[in-house]
Amino acid sequence: MNLKRILSVIIVALMALPIVPMNAFATDAQVGDTELTDTETTASVDEALIEHLLGDTDLNDTVNVRDATMIQKCIAGISTLQDLQLVFADGDRNGDVNVRDATAVQKFVAGLLPEMSSVGRPFVANPETYRYYFYMPESWYNDYTAKTGNTAGIYWWDGTNSCDSWPGIPAKKGDVEGVYYYDVPKDVSVVIWNNYVDGGSDIYEEKYYYSQQTINIGSEYYDPDESENYPEGTENFDNMIYIVDYNAYAGWSGSCGGHHRFGGEWYYYYGNGEYGTAKIKGESEVLTYRAMNVEEVCPSCGNSYINPTVPERPPVEPEPEKPHPGTNRYYFYMPEDWLNESTATTGNTAGIYWWEGTDACDYWPGVPANKGDVEGIYYYDVPKDVTAIIWNNFFDGGADPSASYYDDAHHTIEIGTEFYYADESDFYPEGTENFDNMIYVIDPDLYPWGDFEHVNRSVGEWFYYYGGGEYGTAKVKGESKLLAGDTVDLESLREDNAAGSVQTRRYYFYRPQEWNKAEIDTVGIYWWDGTGAQDEWPGLKAKKGDVEGVYYYDVPVDVTTIIWNNYFDGGFDPEAPHYRDHLQTRNIATEWYDPGESDFYPDGTRNFDGMIYVTDPDIVPWWSDYNGRYTYVGEWFYYYGDGEYGTTKVKGESEVLTGDSIVLEDFLARN
Repeated sequence: MNLKRILSVIIVALMALPIVPMNAFATDAQVGDTELTDTETTASVDEALIEHLLGDTDLNDTVNVRDATMIQKCIAGISTLQDLQLVFADGDRNGDVNVRDATAVQKFVAGLLPEMSSVGRPFVANPETYRYYFYMPESWYNDYTAKTGNTAGIYWWDGTNSCDSWPGIPAKKGDVEGVYYYDVPKDVSVVIWNNYVDGGSDIYEEKYYYSQQTINIGSEYYDPDESENYPEGTENFDNMIYIVDYNAYAGWSGSCGGHHRFGGEWYYYYGNGEYGTAKIKGESEVLTYRAMNVEEVCPSCGNSYINPTVPERPPVEPEPEKPHPGTNRYYFYMPEDWLNESTATTGNTAGIYWWEGTDACDYWPGVPANKGDVEGIYYYDVPKDVTAIIWNNFFDGGADPSASYYDDAHHTIEIGTEFYYADESDFYPEGTENFDNMIYVIDPDLYPWGDFEHVNRSVGEWFYYYGGGEYGTAKVKGESKLLAGDTVDLESLREDNAAGSVQTRRYYFYRPQEWNKAEIDTVGIYWWDGTGAQDEWPGLKAKKGDVEGVYYYDVPVDVTTIIWNNYFDGGFDPEAPHYRDHLQTRNIATEWYDPGESDFYPDGTRNFDGMIYVTDPDIVPWWSDYNGRYTYVGEWFYYYGDGEYGTTKVKGESEVLTGDSIVLEDFLARN
């Protein structure tokens, strides 16, 4: 079942729930008096200005499926929301929290924003406001207003909480039929009242003629003599009502959507549908609204206002089809462990996604790929103007890491699909013409640089595909190493390709037991100068030695300094949750000891080839001033194999040591 199908089922189920007004869940208790069933939020509604995203019910600055669930539980009476949570749960800003808000959040999370939705927009919860009233003319109601609840709408485009799209926000019903109001931030200088119908801009559509609105209405105040009704001016328009005057018909709004536009006037509102030009009722004529005959009061409006004639759409010449750019066929070897119960619901297939170029995908995870010639291989013919793709296991795990199915989704990084320049890839020193008919195979030991949260993103390499599940780095099968399998060890392959071209020395390392705390069962090695210098930390993955805990790597002889680490990058932020999981040694010289340079080797050493570096647990690791990482100290020893080592080349001529650490001071005392 695809995402749209799942979403439609959810929405149908939600629509069956009752629509419950926001104030049905409000409480007179202070925030601290309400048990937080679904969130640990303790923010106070008394804070002057609080900004979050509309739809962010749990107030964690993210709109996700958890927010929709909280709204649904509140509607069903399973749990309650606090006052501040109710404000942000009201995604359409109409004053009620109901099933429409839960549906809007679901659509927002799925990337299917509904029409007239503000979900996901920054919103100030309690700005200082003025209350503006509006008497919507009876003639503004029609079949289209019935679809949106027969309500007035209000729109503004500047100031706090400006509207993201026309026709703005549904207004709240007032004390009598036809009267609406809305509390608008004080820094808003212009508003437009409308009948909450978006007529669009297509003059051949019927709804175009049934969208009604006022002109742009100044919402600050009248200066003295600015209005004939208020010769002394007004302080502001707070609690005043705007009345449409058909004689102030302003015609069609050509540049702003083509809606009927009407002028009018502000009046002091006394309630019960009564208003006048004096603050105190009775000090001026008390007016009441009545249904008007448009033809009588506004002959210039014309019959087209009451019974519009929709012009017939002229025939449109079809645009000539653009020539297709042609395609390249890209293959992918999907790892078997990418399949799970979730992928079974979508056919256990690979997916491919691209977001630009011809036939770009509308939604993640894209389109299902075609099965190749052997199990696990997939392919797709992608337009040549597409410059990047992402392979995936055709399952959308969503954006909520707490969801049970979140980790079932796997995908690659963004993969360039054009070509390699010369020397751009270690595997193709002369570059490639393109990647047509090549296969992308991932290396499970690599992960995207700096990626901690999305651990299911994978990195790999392009190879020439020979069919039958076999691939290599040469166009012609047999001219390079023949590879097979759904994953590849790129580092080993790189070494195989460079064998004999660079002289190396083998360095061993005994990993301290406490390095296991990050649950990363490997060791990394890094150097920044000499042959094969690493571009990014933590460098290369070391190879497992002959006993548990021992690792080694063959390093070019011109490398003078290395760092052993736990193959993990904790970043530079001490407050980050992964920061202290990063462990490493100090900078270790790899050339030799001069006579007298080390207490352990008074005669010096020729080099450290075949030797092992062991850390001392009693030398307290320190935080490196350079990168802020926890740094271990130790010493080189001759390695005899089987986890044994000492300070002489020949085993037995010095004390034979074992273990993943050594107290250097105790060893010197014994010797």
